[in-house]
Amino acid sequence: NVNENRLKKIIIESSEQSNQLNIPQVVRALNLEEFLHSLKKEDVVLFGDISSKNNDLTQLIEDKSKNYILFVGPEGDFSPKEREIILKNDKFKSFSLGKNILRSETAAMAGLVLLNYLLN
Repeated sequence: NVNENRLKKIIIESSEQSNQLNIPQVVRALNLEEFLHSLKKEDVVLFGDISSKNNDLTQLIEDKSKNYILFVGPEGDFSPKEREIILKNDKFKSFSLGKNILRSETAAMAGLVLLNYLLN
């Protein structure tokens, strides 16, 4: 259970503190199928994949005007079936966050820091 009001307040305060003009929105959690159906034409999903050999995220940022989505796995990683679906989808671009296996929330923060650096 997530207290959405508290989460929104934290997001607004964090955005103000870091001088962000765009405040991220809180949306309900989606399962993989719902997420795939929600993708738009301009979306590029950067998949933090512990099995990826690509450790150069700069190669995946082709056009800064596109909408980049960071996608990291749950604790214990994706199931083999989920991985197959993800890797077959041409919107997903696989990359590695390094040799160490990170917790989901740490992987998300590390990926966001890299994206922010490359896009800004």
